Amino acid sequence: MERRNLDLGIALTPDQWEILERTAERLGPEDAGFAWDREDSEILVYVSDRDAPNHLRNLINREDRYGAHRRAVAAFHFNDGDPFASIAAPASAEQPVITEPEEEELSRELDAWVRNKWHELLRTSGIHYERGHIPGG
Repeated sequence: MERRNLDLGIALTPDQWEILERTAERLGPEDAGFAWDREDSEILVYVSDRDAPNHLRNLINREDRYGAHRRAVAAFHFNDGDPFASIAAPASAEQPVITEPEEEELSRELDAWVRNKWHELLRTSGIHYERGHIPGG
């Protein structure tokens, strides 16, 4: 699955972005699936076996099993106040491991899942937005 970008559909100020960064850092990857990468100034989004979209479930191991229990599948970028998400499924979710129709379904599921994680981070941070005003929201 190739890397792609997803418009998050809401303008943010630098102060609001800083609130999101602090919230992501506080929540952490283990519980909420967020982490702040200070070096690249991006918010990483992790998928775990508890909340993985259907087509990613077999790529994430349960906590009681050996292997990866969570994987970074997206990053939120400030982009001068016009945030977007860069999305990339794990390399094991590529052809010939999955078929083309499965890959298309995975892309749709992953886009919706990442968009929901964005809304979750906004809500948790206390940043107000009108859900109907955000594309796909």
